[in-house]
Amino acid sequence: MIEPDTYGLVRPHSNLPPTGGPPSRAFTREALTAISARESAKAAVWQRRPYSWRSACHSLARLVLVCLAVSGNAGASEPLRGWVERVVYANTLVDQGKLAQAEAQYIDALDEAYEESDWVRVGVVLLNLGRVHDRQGQLLQAQKDCLQAIAELARPGAVDDDRYLVRVIAYLSGLYIQTGQYAKAESAIARVARDSRHGSDPDLAVLLVNAGLLRARRGEYRAAEATLREALELCSGTPSMGASEVRVVALSDLASLRERNGRMDEALALYGEASAFWQAIPNPSPAAHASGLGEFARTTAKMGDYNSADALYRRAIGVAQAELGDAHPVYAAILAGYAELLRACGRGSEARKLSSKATEIRNRSMRENLTGLTVDFESMQGSN
Repeated sequence: MIEPDTYGLVRPHSNLPPTGGPPSRAFTREALTAISARESAKAAVWQRRPYSWRSACHSLARLVLVCLAVSGNAGASEPLRGWVERVVYANTLVDQGKLAQAEAQYIDALDEAYEESDWVRVGVVLLNLGRVHDRQGQLLQAQKDCLQAIAELARPGAVDDDRYLVRVIAYLSGLYIQTGQYAKAESAIARVARDSRHGSDPDLAVLLVNAGLLRARRGEYRAAEATLREALELCSGTPSMGASEVRVVALSDLASLRERNGRMDEALALYGEASAFWQAIPNPSPAAHASGLGEFARTTAKMGDYNSADALYRRAIGVAQAELGDAHPVYAAILAGYAELLRACGRGSEARKLSSKATEIRNRSMRENLTGLTVDFESMQGSN
């Protein structure tokens, strides 16, 4: 049996490193369930669960982003060690951007895990496949991967605790937000608050960040800021690259809230702090990194500093195109923002070309990723 702390974490759209043990600080259901009026009435404080050791980590969110890294232990059988080595190799291929090769390795590992009826290993590989499909812009398939992972991990006796489920649901909630399925994101987060008792600090911080985004979307800016600050606090005592990446994402989201409230100087300062942190994180979540740079650029342009905004947009486009490809919706969003800057600078012809390209990518992504998407928790559980 592979120990829980050998698995990586999920951040908002990327690959987190391994970490283990239940949360080191009290965690409140209110912070997650308050995004839903129905759930907030049931809120109760989770108890502190002390632990003695936390492994040093990873290269984040996602992700994220979130790399589900797996390492073997000395007592593992030879077949299990071989399986672990295959998954670790696939993780390395993902970090190198060799997504097709990584996908083939994961599929082989998935077949082996199914043959052994090892549902933890099945869930691990399915989540990793999900992050590959996310990087490829196949967001519908990424969601299906996560939902299948949840179904397998929820089998009776599959796992001793629900840390694995929390990990997958954290990632899935971010995918739902990416595709505008906000009700499903709320349902996913509420499920963790209602049913789960475990979870690593970075995983729970990812859920808090996503809950903060949902609150901000509903115009609950003060509550959103409180939720994001709780995410920052949860990450502050966790010395891992995974927690560091989630912290940067939370900083960027706080900056966005400051901007919405007209506090532009504070927003720029927070974006600048986040940008500096991104440069210190090895293999950061491409979607989160590119999006953060794009938001920084947009706010800089609003302040009239078009030269700096142009440089930031170019950096964001470079990250998105190199790491996500030119079919990803994040790439399209950054192109659209850059088009607005070019238009403001009197470069209308260039702006129209970029805007048209962004619209084409977005429309294609919507057709491929949202049409016919009806799968949810209940239907997946009913299929078991």
